[in-house]
Amino acid sequence: MLFRSSGNTFSPSTAGAGTWTITYSVGPSPCTATQQHTITVEPNVSATWNAPATICQSAGVVNLNSLITGTTGGTFSGAGVSGNNFDPVAAGVGTQSITYTVGNSPCQATSTQSVVVVADVDPAWNSPGAICESLGSINLNTLITGTTGGTWSGTGVSGNTFNPTGLSGAIAVTYTVGTSPCTELSTQNITVTS
Repeated sequence: MLFRSSGNTFSPSTAGAGTWTITYSVGPSPCTATQQHTITVEPNVSATWNAPATICQSAGVVNLNSLITGTTGGTFSGAGVSGNNFDPVAAGVGTQSITYTVGNSPCQATSTQSVVVVADVDPAWNSPGAICESLGSINLNTLITGTTGGTWSGTGVSGNTFNPTGLSGAIAVTYTVGTSPCTELSTQNITVTS
């Protein structure tokens, strides 16, 4: 496109993004000489995006384009990144750096943010089923078949111990493991008979 201006100033903000042809003329007619050159004006860009601070490894693939708050159309790079997708399983547990780059030189912008991938947890445990009240306390941690290190809750539960004394019927006991947002729980009944 031909850009017409007055004086000797070219203003990229006035011209706008695009390729502009600038003509320089000198000398009176009929001895006027001219020369043309092009100037490419790149648009201003912003590489801002909102990274999820913490994500579970089991959360599934995240569409990174949906997190862009600045200029779209750029590229993402980093561990676990393929195209515009972030796979926490491929990235692995820990702090991962993801970079978003948008625009063309000299108007290129980048933003690198950290995403913490937390390991998946399994709250599985095997209920002892029916027990006698006189059996005495049970160490609930011995019943865990999934991820250890969680906490127990329910009637008759103190720490990791279940005491059936004074109880009767189906007693709901819950095992919770993991850290937010990757917390899982499993509730099962322990039946206490006199």
